[in-house]
Amino acid sequence: TIHGSSRHVMVEARTTPPAMLYPILPNKLFLSFHANRDETSREIRDRPDLFFWSSDEHEAYWPYCSDFGPVDLASVAIFCRSLRLVATDRRLGTRPIVYYVQPPNTEHKTNAAFLLGTYCMLVHGLTPEEAAAPFAAIE
Repeated sequence: TIHGSSRHVMVEARTTPPAMLYPILPNKLFLSFHANRDETSREIRDRPDLFFWSSDEHEAYWPYCSDFGPVDLASVAIFCRSLRLVATDRRLGTRPIVYYVQPPNTEHKTNAAFLLGTYCMLVHGLTPEEAAAPFAAIE
């Protein structure tokens, strides 16, 4: 960030490294995990070449007992339709989409991976193996 008048300029260095981007569809769709809203805001501000998008579908699960998913079929359909609308919006130009999860707890990560993998199969025609492969590197 640059502050100051024409005589004095102070540059603030970024104090935290950028969030990790996990490629889901090369150069088109990424997954990222943010600890809180401040981190999400910082990522959006510092990376204008990317389009950050999220939904609450990865959280939309009513547990039967002590389980956490996967989300139901209606949530899958809503998620796929919403992401497809975002991905085909002409205003994005060639900017890749970053689907972010906040906060990154195990349940939200798992359900986000399920939704993104399902999107890759239903909308982009990937096989289950192809759709699952990008998530192998995620803890």
